[in-house]
Amino acid sequence: MPDARIVIAGEGEDFARYRRMMANPEQFIVRNEYVTDAERNELFRRASVVVLPYVEASQSAVIPVAYQSSKPVVATTVGGLPELVDHGRTGLLVPPRDERALAEAVVRILSDGDLRRRLGAGGRRKLDRECSPAAVANQTLEVYRRALKGGESAA
Repeated sequence: MPDARIVIAGEGEDFARYRRMMANPEQFIVRNEYVTDAERNELFRRASVVVLPYVEASQSAVIPVAYQSSKPVVATTVGGLPELVDHGRTGLLVPPRDERALAEAVVRILSDGDLRRRLGAGGRRKLDRECSPAAVANQTLEVYRRALKGGESAA
């Protein structure tokens, strides 16, 4: 995908060692700095796919932001990420440290506009259905209801 640009944004560790690994550095835009909410929103708006190649993680706040922008996600199967990314419905999941699978998933989404739009829309639906304030409130109320019901039967 010679026309693809890979944006890496956000404050993190020294990026020098990673720059040496870039086979085609002209395809990368690295912003290793604090990104404001407005800048973040613009980056997500312009993105075609959001990629999370984590080798370890418990969760990621990036995924709901991607879904808010109706962007498909490619993520690794670490921590709680598979709970957030429904393979084939909101994005694609790949094994950690499998560069080939990661590249194939990204190229697949970039090459197929219908798939990209379908996965992005699926992410937005998932966010609205499972993560909206109303959905979280209903889930919380259900936990309280079950706790109260369990307390009554134990009494």
